[in-house]
Amino acid sequence: MPLEPTVGMESLFEMVWGDLNDENVEILGFVWNGRVVVSKDSQIQNIQNDIGERIGYFDEARKNKSLDQKAGDIFSFFSRRRFVLLLDDMWEMVDFTKVGVPLPDRQTGTKIVFTTRSKYVCFLMEANRKVQVKCWEKSWELFREKVGEDALNVHPEITSFAKNVAKECGGLPLALITIGRSMACKRKPHEWNYAIRVLKNSASKFSSMGRLGYDFIGTLLYACLLQEDGFAYVKMHDVIHDMASWIGCGRGKCSV
Repeated sequence: MPLEPTVGMESLFEMVWGDLNDENVEILGFVWNGRVVVSKDSQIQNIQNDIGERIGYFDEARKNKSLDQKAGDIFSFFSRRRFVLLLDDMWEMVDFTKVGVPLPDRQTGTKIVFTTRSKYVCFLMEANRKVQVKCWEKSWELFREKVGEDALNVHPEITSFAKNVAKECGGLPLALITIGRSMACKRKPHEWNYAIRVLKNSASKFSSMGRLGYDFIGTLLYACLLQEDGFAYVKMHDVIHDMASWIGCGRGKCSV
């Protein structure tokens, strides 16, 4: 499938390739605010099924096996091979023994690479190498490409404003692309300055942010920070609301 451009992946790939060839690095963790997807509510069985499907090892009959039997099958498959296992979006520690994945070691040359939004998970997973993914230069390149040189060069102040708008996107590719396209027709500095104020105060009011607003809601649902309430509504758990209020008051905003 065609994909949107990645942000900062070229240099990151070179770094990962170097780590994968380093015999001292067995588990590599990326803190990324971005495979086998290991979501918060995934159980060992779901992880086993995902791995089994990707290696072509689980048919319908094997899916009905017990956790221990699946672990044995997965272990039998991987123990005869040199492999690199990629785990995307980990929210908590994964017990590889229960899954059936052999622990990586220098003798076999096997590697485990995972992404997470939590540095704490990196420590729980005992990662030999921890990488904080930061990519401002690539973020700016992507945003600049979507805005276009015509819009950026029409006034000497616009480039400076545009960089501030790009920074407000926080490195999120979808935000960079969506907002960049929306600003492509803006030719006056005051329009860009207004966009910065809107993004700082309420991104949901920004033009063409409907798609991005739905993406954020989906992410919050996926992270169990929001709960589905019927077909078209979501709700926030009391504990999460209280925590948000506490954080807001800590920043001088107690109106949530």
